[in-house]
Parts: sequence; C-alpha cells; structure tokens
Amino acid sequence: FEDSPGSRFQEEQSRSFWTGYRYKCQSDEKEYFKRYEHSTVRAFQLWAIARLILDTLLPFYHMTSGIDAVVFLLAYIPNIAIATTTLLMVSFMPRCRKHVVLIISITVALLAVSGGIIVHVHTGVWFDQAMRSDLARVAERISDDIDAKRDLQVYLKTALSASILDLQLALTLPQVVLIAFAGLWRSTFLACLSIPVGFSIPLLISPLVPWAIFGTRCVGGCLLIAYLVCNIVSVTRGRRRGFMLERSFQAALQMAVEASRTADSILNHTLKNTMADAAGDIEMFLDTHESSSASVQHLRQSLASLRKGMRSCRHRQAYLQLAAQRYKVALIPVNLAEFVSELTSGRPVLVDFPRMTVLIDPTLCSLILDNTLSNAFKHGHSVNPNVRLTIQCDADEHPFVRLKFSVSNAVNPKRPCITPDYVRKLLAGDALQQTTTPMSNRIGLQHCFEAAKAHGMTASLTQRGQRVFFETQVTAEVAGVQCVVTDALREADLSAYPAGLRIYCIDDSEPARRLLHYNLVHRANTENVVVFGEDCAEVATFTQRVLEDGDIAFLDQHLEYDGDTDILGTDIVRELVDKGYKGLICIRSGNVAEADLAAYEAAGAHCAFGKDVPMKQLIDDMKVAYTRHITQRPSIQTVPE
Repeated sequence: FEDSPGSRFQEEQSRSFWTGYRYKCQSDEKEYFKRYEHSTVRAFQLWAIARLILDTLLPFYHMTSGIDAVVFLLAYIPNIAIATTTLLMVSFMPRCRKHVVLIISITVALLAVSGGIIVHVHTGVWFDQAMRSDLARVAERISDDIDAKRDLQVYLKTALSASILDLQLALTLPQVVLIAFAGLWRSTFLACLSIPVGFSIPLLISPLVPWAIFGTRCVGGCLLIAYLVCNIVSVTRGRRRGFMLERSFQAALQMAVEASRTADSILNHTLKNTMADAAGDIEMFLDTHESSSASVQHLRQSLASLRKGMRSCRHRQAYLQLAAQRYKVALIPVNLAEFVSELTSGRPVLVDFPRMTVLIDPTLCSLILDNTLSNAFKHGHSVNPNVRLTIQCDADEHPFVRLKFSVSNAVNPKRPCITPDYVRKLLAGDALQQTTTPMSNRIGLQHCFEAAKAHGMTASLTQRGQRVFFETQVTAEVAGVQCVVTDALREADLSAYPAGLRIYCIDDSEPARRLLHYNLVHRANTENVVVFGEDCAEVATFTQRVLEDGDIAFLDQHLEYDGDTDILGTDIVRELVDKGYKGLICIRSGNVAEADLAAYEAAGAHCAFGKDVPMKQLIDDMKVAYTRHITQRPSIQTVPE
C-alpha cells in the first residue's frame, strides 16, 4: 500500500493520525462514513444483544455454586443498563445512528469502569463465600494462628481476584473487536485508552485486589491495547485507501463517460448536419426535376433514407433519456396521415389508418414503429416480407379513443417460431446464442418495449399462423375544437405574412447556406435573402447587416472555422438583443434537446428549428412566428417532428 497510488492520494487528501485520518473534503468524509454506517450499526446491535444475554444469564449460572444471585445481578446492572440504553438509542432513534461510533466509544469506556467494579464486588463475594462455607473448617482451625490466617486470606484474594480479573478481561474482547470494526476515529482511539484506565480506577482503590495481580494484568492490557490500536490503524488506512482508490476510479470513469457522451453528441450532431445538407441538396434538385426516370426515383429513395437517418439520430437521444429515466413524454397534436407518410417513405409498406389528429408523443411512437418496420423487412420473409402497418381506432370515453398500432410481416421459414417464452427471454436479456433472432438484436426489442411503457402503451410480439405481429395500444385524446381554432389561426398568420422581407442567415456549412437561400427565396416570397458564414470575418458583417435593416435573422448555433475558432449562435443572439434588435431571431441547429431549447430561449431567440425539419415546414413555422412576433401574440416553439 505504501507505494500505491491510493496511498499517495490518501496522504494528499487525509488529515493526521489524531483525527482518524479524516478526509479534508467534507463530502468525501460524509460519503465514507455513510458507506460503513449501516454495517457498523448492525454490528453494534448484534454485540449489544449478545452482551445483554450474557450479563443476564451469568448471575443465574452462579446460583448453582451457592452464590447469592442477587448480589451478582446487582453487579451486572450497570452493564445491562448501558447495553439496553445504547441498543434502544441506535435501533429506534435514527438521529442517533449518525453518532454510532461515538456511542460505541462511550459504551466501551463505561463497560471498562463497570468491569473493574465487578472485579472488586465479585472478589469480595467469593472471598466471603470461601471463608464462610468452602473453607470454613480450615479457617476455624487456624483462627488462633494470625499469620496462617493472614496467609490464607492473601492467597484467596490473589487467586480469586486473578481468576475474576482474567474473566472480565476476556469479556472485554468483544468490545475490542467492535472497536476494531468501527475503525480509527478520535473517539475510538480514546476508547482504547479508556479500557486499561477504566479497569484501573476501581481496582486502585479496592483492598481486595493485590497490586501484583493488578500490575501484571495492567501491563498485559496495555500491550493488548497497543496491538489493538495498531490493528485499527491498519484496518482504517486500508479502508480509506480503498475508498479513495474507488473514488478516483469513479471520477476517472465519470470523466471517460462524459468525454464519450460529448464525443457521441458531437458525432450525432455532425451526422445529422451532414445528412441534412445532403438531403437539402437532393431536395433542391428534385424540386427542379419532376421526371419519373429511374435515376430520379433512386434520388427520392436516397432522400427518404437520409430522413430516416436523421430520425435515427433523434431516436438515439430518446434512447439515452429513456435509459437514464429522464425522458419526459410530450403529447402534441399529430396528424396520423402525415405521421404514417413519414414513417413509410421509401419503404413498400401496405398501410391502413384513420384520417384524424390525436395527441401522442411523436418521438416515442416513431421510435417504436420505425424500429419495428426495419426489423419486419430485415427478419421477415426473404422474398416477399409483405409488411403492413395498420392503425385501428376504437371509440372510448369522449374525447378519447383507443389506438392500436400494428406492424405485421410474413414469417421467414428459416427463423425460429416466436413464442411467449422466447419473447420473455429476449426482454429479460437472457443469452441466446443462435444467430437467427426475430430482431436485429435484443436491445432493439427492449427499447421498443421501454418506449411503449414510457408512453403508457401496452406492447406485444406474437406469431399467428404465417405472420408475425408487433402491436401496441394506447388511449389518446382526439385533437378537438382547440386544434381546429389553432389551425385556423395558423392559416391566418400564414396569409398575413408580408412579402419582400429582408432575411439574413449565417451558417458555417456551404450546403446549408445554399439550402437556406434557395428555399427562402422560393418559399418566403422575397428576393432579399443574404447568407453569411464563409469565414470568421463574416460574423461581424452579419451582425451589422441584421442590426441595420434585418427583418429575420437565421443563425446556426455552432460556427466552427479553422483553428480553435468556435462562435456560438447564442452569443450573437445576445449581442443582437443587447443592441436593441426588434426583428425575429431563429436558431437552426442540429442540437434541439430540451436543455438546448432552453438555452436558445434564454439567449433571446424567438424560435428554434432542428436541421432535420423539412424546409417547407420550417419556412411555414417561420412565417407564423414572424407574424405573431410583429403583432405581439404568443409565438410558437418549434422542435423536430
């Protein structure tokens, strides 16, 4: 231990021996004590119960020797009272448990004093018993011989006190073990010293215990205490070193986890932005080419795949939040037709669904059904999977309906039959060594069921005949009059949006700038669109132009250029707000988690868009937000679909 990293770490973080090697950091000390508090309390309770039984039964045991048990019981009353009181305090007074080490130390010190008193009392009782009963005839015959009588009394006192003192010292061993278990603290160190001192106080003034007996036992007791202190020091240093090694390992692991999360988030952000740029370029090309040729169809398929990839990035964020139990279900109006169209885009799926708008969490539902559709194609029939997505609606208590989402596919004869026991093992994470699983991996199925549970859905995976069914059911509210009113207001806001507004955009991605410029010019009824962000110098130009005559400002959150230059869009937003800009400020970023949206709003942005939001929806939401911003009506908060 002496040369180990934990030893050096402890020396830096711990105080001196006299303090019990307490940590300089109070939080570390509290956590260390909390770790051993429960086991120390249990050890003390077991010791106290055993001590009560022993101190209660010993007096009655001596009744068989003709000793007055009452006298012996009176001598043990302090021990019984101490053990009973401390046991009740620790067991039924939770506030006392945080002082369990101090209680142990005081108990040991009091029992040491009580042990010395017992030696004095018992020596006198046994001496009187021997002179009156066991050695009565011997005492009578030497009654006239004063020297012989004195020698007999000295011998009896020596033998009896030695025997009784040895017994009491032996009964001290459980206290010694208890202190060793509690470890080194100021109070336990003083308790160790109190053992020989506590025994000595009554014995020094007792005329029944010879000094020779007391002296030899005292020396032996001091050696025992020295060994006890060394043992406690060794145990405590080992505990504290192990604790700090574990803490340092946990800190290093936490740093590694945070670094991994950061890297993963950066990768997710980069992938989403890259796919958004690629999808935008393809979308611009398809807008100008309406041909139904095979090459164009391939591009449309690629666009659908890119949008699926962007959805997967959103699902990954939901996965992490579900695993950390931090996901918050957000029920928003979802048009089932648009929802199904997005899910099945680029995939040959037979669909059947009602034309209605319901309040559900689109992220969780998309996570479940997207994963299920992918697995249906991957693990269904190899030639014709015949995948179907159906949504059934059963009337429930108004205005609620019972929605049943069902994804089915033709059975692959090379796959094992899906039974309830098989599904149970998959969800339990039991090892299944065969490669022919009904899902790509167990985690995918587990995520689907976890997401369903978080949404309050029931989920099942079954095989009926030659088809496999994944079904979820949920009670959802039908979007009613309020939704109709909201849609009417939205249409009015879109109609009131003026033409010819000056829109300035800044983004470090050239495809993103090209995408924004093209779509804003063609969809926002204006030719006054200027994009910035080719280099760091254009940041100041963008800010100046926006403050001069800008009506709408679009900003990317992360503007990264050569070197270490990383400019945050929220910093530019704060500058615009501080300088009195009154137009609409929009953030367009790949990071639109709850914490990100809160940061954008705190900086002064009026709305935020994910880079995976289709440009038509983005511009329509921008128009509504601008109209409401100018008329000072409550604006909208835009998040990814």
